[in-house]
This record gives sequence, structure tokens and C-alpha cells, in this order.
Amino acid sequence: MKTPVVGIHMDMKYLMPRKSYLLDWVRRLPEWGVNAILLEYEDKFPFEKYPFLRSPEAWTPEELKAFLAAARGAGLTVIPLVQTLSHLEFALAHPQLARLREAVDIETQICPSKPEAVRFVHDLIDEVMAWHDSDPLFHIGADEAWFLGTCPDCAPKTAGGKDKAALWLTHTRDICRYVIAQGKRPLVWDDSFWHNPALSSELPPEVILCAWHYHLTRRESCAKTLLPCIEGYRKTGHETLLIPCCNWGIILPGRHALANTATLAEVARSEKTLGLVNSAWTCFHTVWQGYEPYVAATGAAMAGADVLADSWREDYFAREFGARVPGLVAAYDTLGAIWDVRIEGLGRPISPIVYGYMDMVVHYKGGQLERQKRGIYPLDWNEVDFNALYLRKLEMIRALPEAERNAAFTRLDESLLRYADAAATMRTLAKEARRRREVARLFAATAELKLHAARALSLFLRADQDVAAVRRDYEACRAPLESVLNEMYEPLSVRRMMAMWWAPTAAALQSRK
Repeated sequence: MKTPVVGIHMDMKYLMPRKSYLLDWVRRLPEWGVNAILLEYEDKFPFEKYPFLRSPEAWTPEELKAFLAAARGAGLTVIPLVQTLSHLEFALAHPQLARLREAVDIETQICPSKPEAVRFVHDLIDEVMAWHDSDPLFHIGADEAWFLGTCPDCAPKTAGGKDKAALWLTHTRDICRYVIAQGKRPLVWDDSFWHNPALSSELPPEVILCAWHYHLTRRESCAKTLLPCIEGYRKTGHETLLIPCCNWGIILPGRHALANTATLAEVARSEKTLGLVNSAWTCFHTVWQGYEPYVAATGAAMAGADVLADSWREDYFAREFGARVPGLVAAYDTLGAIWDVRIEGLGRPISPIVYGYMDMVVHYKGGQLERQKRGIYPLDWNEVDFNALYLRKLEMIRALPEAERNAAFTRLDESLLRYADAAATMRTLAKEARRRREVARLFAATAELKLHAARALSLFLRADQDVAAVRRDYEACRAPLESVLNEMYEPLSVRRMMAMWWAPTAAALQSRK
């Protein structure tokens, strides 16, 4: 039996770690049992034909050459990913490419009925593939094509938008053949087949289907969803990679992501799939170094370790930091837990304390639907007033029905206690760590930020805190957080992170008398 793929997804959109850190990181992956990376370039690729697509933080050709050499030198299989249908807002939001959209107001998806849009996708594939001549696999995305059938040319092909499968299959099959003709095996996200795995027979047999299921946290829950897909793909002659998510959280990932990883790793082993690649989406806003424990858990889970046992993470943290701190696992879980509040009409929940992965639904007037059309962020981040967004979240929580508001207050009181304990534990870690001290300082800075942001929230909602004390303690969070982020991320990304996580509460406190 060939060695299973044990991979980690590198989603390069939005926030960019220091290039030097990424070089060290890929060299460490084999230590954690990882043998592949799924590299989703987005705007960090040094495009030549469309130079306006490059982020100011993009790899230069020299930097990318060094990074790929480091990854391959570490024995990693590098799998590039180019979106070929949806999630193309990094490109289509530019006015130069607006003509390629499915509709004028849909910046995330090309119109597959426009030959020039398909040629554009070929151009992206060609540029990226030139850097991956020796790499056998190539991911073409193709997930969440929500808006197929919107334009007048596409609508007749989808029965007025009711049957999108034929159009999706035609486009995706052609892209797969384009990739196969260049000697690569295509990978495709599988959500178009969730309700009918037999449809996968329409794709070439070389295609590897990437079965992503982020809600599954127990083997029993796979029976109605994941297992029928694996069996269905097997019947149509397709190999499967399983895709959990290792960084679902806010600043740090929550335990849900660990359970999801462990569950899909168990299925990958028992069902003898091609392997597993753990996705890590930057829209969740978990810092790269913060989800390293779950990267390590990916390799360990695929090797059969019980990563859900607290003892596994206790040993991991002791090795990483050169210190064994009591309560560290519980503190990490506390800081990674997502606290959601559902607001009618938004389509997605919001995060009351610091900026969360779905909070842009508050910025977009159309809520989740416009977020799907525009992407997580507009092309110009200056369009987003994070301070105003935070104030609107406060207004929405205040306007909740009494029972829901009281439930939020109960959760807030629980969070205040847990964050206080977590902050004390992380301060001890930062003091005692003998290795990876910058990560220990990151954990400590995160704990202080969440604790004092929760105190500020309580002040704003219930006027039960001393204004001057909360303002003083919250202001004190800035320097440690900004300092450690500057060690870890490129400068533009640090400014964006501080604008999301620290500045809104600080501005609200300054205006509070």
C-alpha cells in the first residue's frame, strides 16, 4: 500500500505570515508527520500576465523559488491550488476583469459561458503550473459555485437556475482535461456531489475528489454524509482525499477543529482513502502559529494517536515550549472557543467580543448573500470601518429579545471567569517557556486581549465595570499583541489584524465617559 497523503492547506489570501517563518514552517512539517502541502496562492503569487493581481505582500519570484525549494527539500509533495470557477474575488473584484463575472455584482465567480473567462482561468493555471513542473497534482477548486445560472447565457443551461449540475460538470470536466493534458492529476472539491455521488462518473477517472466535511466530530456522524460519498466515488473509479478544518476559531482554533481532524483521520485510515489534507482558511482569522498544535495533531491522528486525549496535547506543549504548565490545554481551548450570537436577517452569526470569522455580514448591507457575492472582504480594505462595525454589533446585541440577551449575558459572565483563568495560565507559560517563546507570548497576548475585550463588552452592555480601569487595562494589551504579531506577520497584515482585533474596542472605550 502506498503511503497516505498527510497534508496541510496553506491559504494565502488576506493575512500573510513573515516569509522567513514560512520557510522554517515547511521544514518542520515532517517532524509533525506531514508529507504534503496544498498551496492556495490567491494574490500572493508573482503573476506576470496580470501583475495587478499581486498583493503588496506577494512572494517575489526569488522568494517563491526559495520557499518551494525548502518545501521540496523537506520531502513534501507540493499541490498548487488555482480557483477555476468561484472564490475568484481576488481577481474579479478588479475592474479590469469585471467583464468576466457571472453578473455585474458577483465578484466571486466567473461566467463559464464566456470563452474569455475560461481563457483567463487557463492563463492562471499556466502561470502557476510553470512553477510546479515536477509536482504531480494540481487542485482546481470548483467549490461553492452558488451563482451558476445567474447570467442570461447560463440560465438556459441550468433550467433557469434550478439544475446547475450539468453546467458545473461541463466546465469542471473541461478544466480537468486541460490539467490532465499537461501531465497532472486534478483535485476537485466535492460539494457538488454531496447529494448524488454517482454524478462524479462524469469527471475523468484521474480526478481526485476532496471530501470536505467540517461539521463531523464523531465517527457515528459520518454514516449519513461522508461514508456514502467515499463509497460512491469508489464506484465511479475516483480516489478520495478527506478534508477536515484545523483552524476553525478566532485568533486561536477551537476544540471542534481538533475533533473534526481526529474523526476524519480515523475514517481516512479505516476506509483506506488516498489520505487527508487539513484545510486552514484565513477567513477564520486564526494566527498561523496558533494552530500549529492542530497541524501536529493532523500527522499524529493519521498515525493512529489519540489526539483528543488531553495527555497528547500536554506532551505536545511540553515538547514545543520546553515547559510543562498545568492547565495549558484548558486555557488553549478556552481562548479558541467560538462564541456566536445569531441576529435575525444576517444569515450568519456574529462574534460579540473580538472580530470573528463571520462578522463581515454586518458590514455588507445584504448580509451573507452579499458576502457570498463580494467575498470575505472587498478588494480595498479601507472600505471597511471596523470601528463602526463593532458599534453596530453592540447595537444588535442590545436589541436582542430579552431571553436571547440574557443568554448572551450568561455566556459573557462565564467567559469573564474562564478568560481570567486562561490569562493567568498563559502568563505562566510566557514566563516559563524555554523554546518557541514568541508563540508563548502570542498565547499570553491573546488571553489578555480576550479577557479585557470581554470586560469592555460587559461595560458597554451593562455598565457594570469601572470605565477608567477597563480602558487602562485594554490599552495595555496593545503593545504586547502588536509586538508579537510584528514578529510573525508581514507589516500590512499586522495593521489589518490590529484594525480588526484591537482598535474597535479601544475606539469605543475612548468615546466612553
